[in-house]
Amino acid sequence: MSPAVSEAIVQYLGYETDSYPQSREEVLQSKGFFTRRNVRKVLRFVNALEPDWTRVDLVGAGNWAEQQTAKRFPSLTKQAISALGWAATYGWK
Repeated sequence: MSPAVSEAIVQYLGYETDSYPQSREEVLQSKGFFTRRNVRKVLRFVNALEPDWTRVDLVGAGNWAEQQTAKRFPSLTKQAISALGWAATYGWK
């Protein structure tokens, strides 16, 4: 995946600019087709993750989500991986 995908994920979620995760469709609409498609692919992957709550707490689940995402999409930047972990844990609260 291109660096544009990582940048779009960070912008879409509002990572490091907002106090909670966003879903900024206007960000995706301003990107090219392949960037939009790949962002949605990554988001579907993260949204489908199901932590084993008998083994992890919320922090552990976030770390696990980041690890799983980094394994599946190794070209994403650390910032994008962190943004996805942040959004996942917010949704799991």
